[in-house]
Amino acid sequence: MDIMTKVMFIAGIVMAVAWVILYVVNMSRYDRELSAVPREDYMMVSPLIFGFGFMRLIRFDIKKLKYRGTIEKLANLKGKTYAEYYFYVMKASEMNWVWLSVTAGLMMAGLANTGELIVLGVMIGALGVLYRRVSLNDQMAERETQLLAEFPAVVSKMTLLVGAGLTMRDAWRQIASSGQGLIYQEMRLVVADKDNGRTDEEAYGDFGKRCGQKDIRKFAISTIQNIQKGNAQQIEFLKDMSDEMWEVKKKLVKKKVEDTKSLLLIPTFMVFIGILIMVMGPMLASMSAGF
Repeated sequence: MDIMTKVMFIAGIVMAVAWVILYVVNMSRYDRELSAVPREDYMMVSPLIFGFGFMRLIRFDIKKLKYRGTIEKLANLKGKTYAEYYFYVMKASEMNWVWLSVTAGLMMAGLANTGELIVLGVMIGALGVLYRRVSLNDQMAERETQLLAEFPAVVSKMTLLVGAGLTMRDAWRQIASSGQGLIYQEMRLVVADKDNGRTDEEAYGDFGKRCGQKDIRKFAISTIQNIQKGNAQQIEFLKDMSDEMWEVKKKLVKKKVEDTKSLLLIPTFMVFIGILIMVMGPMLASMSAGF
């Protein structure tokens, strides 16, 4: 073991001891935070104690501008009330994972007498952080797809109700209580906002922001504009929007079918490769024996 790898090993030991100390010191401090951590998202909850303690030690500032985008995504997924908590848990998990990965990399580099393993530790830490970010983006994309799939039916119902003489407010309230899908949950939040004294413009504006999907944002903005104009062109707008949204849904279904076909090609290709190996293996073996 040369001097450099000895230094790496000692650094790994120091980091491991620091992890244990910070964990033990904070064991009883974060019981409430740990009790609310979703087990389906985090397989091991107790190591988060280190992450919470480390964030407290470095005085991690959750209010920084660079974190706002991630917090807004979590607000859409988990609700505005708990967005900062879920962000706090996510950062604790990332810090814990990176610390342990680098620690393991340093110790293995020292034991194996090669500095390359520390690079591996850093890469594993970075991949863990990347996985969490990609997973969040995938959840957002899945949410937007679900909203978009449910939205055409909502616009069609609204077109019929407004055309039958109901006001936009009454039609919205009636539709919001008629289903259990994600879009209906978001619509019920609009009803709750109005009941709590917010204006229609504010409630519909937040609805568009929460949903995130561009077509739903367009609907929310156009609805606000029609309210400001006195609802004179409301029914024409809804008819046009209904036709447009059904076309969008057709494209969405077509894309899902194409994606499914692409996924089905993977096992077919693997079977083909397996058969090719089975056929070519004996042939290559006999050829090599002949030479």
